[in-house]
Amino acid sequence: MEKFLRRATKLEGRRLLIAVVAAVVSPVILLHLIYRASDNWLVFNDLPAFYAAAKLVLAGQAASVYRLDTMFDMQHQIFPGLGERALPVPHPPFALFTIAPIGLLSLHSLFDVWTAILFVSLIASVVVLCLTFHLSLKSSLWIFAVLCIYAPTWESLRIGQLSPVILLMLSVAVWAIKSNKFWLAGMMLALAFGKPQDVLPLLIFFAGVGRWKEIKWFLVFLAIMTIASMMLFGVDSYLNCLRFLVNPYREVWLQPQIHATVRGQLLRIFPVYSPAVNTFCSALMLMICGAIFVMGRRYKNSAHWLEFGLIVVLSLGLFFSPHLYNYELLLLLLSVIPLLAIKAKRSWKLTALYCLVPFLMPIYIPIHYEYILEGGIINPLFFALAMYVGVVAVGFRKNVEPLKGEKAA
Repeated sequence: MEKFLRRATKLEGRRLLIAVVAAVVSPVILLHLIYRASDNWLVFNDLPAFYAAAKLVLAGQAASVYRLDTMFDMQHQIFPGLGERALPVPHPPFALFTIAPIGLLSLHSLFDVWTAILFVSLIASVVVLCLTFHLSLKSSLWIFAVLCIYAPTWESLRIGQLSPVILLMLSVAVWAIKSNKFWLAGMMLALAFGKPQDVLPLLIFFAGVGRWKEIKWFLVFLAIMTIASMMLFGVDSYLNCLRFLVNPYREVWLQPQIHATVRGQLLRIFPVYSPAVNTFCSALMLMICGAIFVMGRRYKNSAHWLEFGLIVVLSLGLFFSPHLYNYELLLLLLSVIPLLAIKAKRSWKLTALYCLVPFLMPIYIPIHYEYILEGGIINPLFFALAMYVGVVAVGFRKNVEPLKGEKAA
């Protein structure tokens, strides 16, 4: 018996060592790929738009962030190497509080410091979520290792997007909900609401479940940020933001046809019918929001209501989102970690994870850059995400906790 225990301990030690090596090598590969092209980062990075917006805010000209001529001129003045490239910042004015600190960075260290902030946010998110759902050290290391070859992670860091920061905000919100720190959960949800389409499905689900304390604090902090932004940035910032939202060229910048969503796939099949597609998808999203509220009501007394919200509702919201760049699929980590932690059939979990294999970099890069961006009609990433949503939605009901009147499989 003692001999067997020694062998088991030795084997477990080897497995942990392998996990440690993977968790060290994988981020090294990720950072190498990012810095390999860092000499030309202005060509593909969105950081110039954030930096220009932050400089306008710090200069007391926040309303000009949504005046595209002023915004684009500011980017070209700060970054002459941009050429004709310039991007808008499609975030509401209250979200500028999150973006403004970027303007304090020097141009010389901008890329390095911002990349470091995003990478640390990524690590912190994994730590917070794994501690929240009580995953082992070995599992946590493997999650981080795989996350570093997950294409949305690479895309987020490569183009300097805010997704790792939003992921950290939502991760802290989840921990706060589990810890009954309602004010902190509300604050983090309000900060993350700079991307409303990412957070709204969860808020609707919380309303269905009856988590009014979190919603109350969310509304309090959102009101504070909105009033403060109106006082500091002016009402014109909101009026200009609304004008940007109805700008016909907005769709050109947002490129919804490349998204792995229902809307994105329909726009690839029916590009000439984009107004009809947009109307249909807006109506569909409203129905999905109604369904999410009903789901919340039905899981109101469930011990696994939060897990259902993260595993099923969050992924469902991303799939039907009106705008969802591939880097925003980094938020699926909020779904995957509870999926791995919850007590259920291993086959269901593995099936769900296999659906996400096309999002690993060696498979994703040729699909996205050599097929989708070259005009391919069918988006394989859309079907991968659709299968994941279907597997977790059906599997949760069968393997974790059936609804009233159903029997567990």
